Amino acid sequence: MSALIKIYLLNIEYYLMHKAKYRAAFIALLKTL
Repeated sequence: MSALIKIYLLNIEYYLMHKAKYRAAFIALLKTL
């Protein structure tokens, strides 16, 4: 059970990390316009 929770939390962390990266790239793109 705890292994599943650990995997779930890692997936959330991974998602949030990439979301922040894409958001930063999007903002950088907007600034060039």
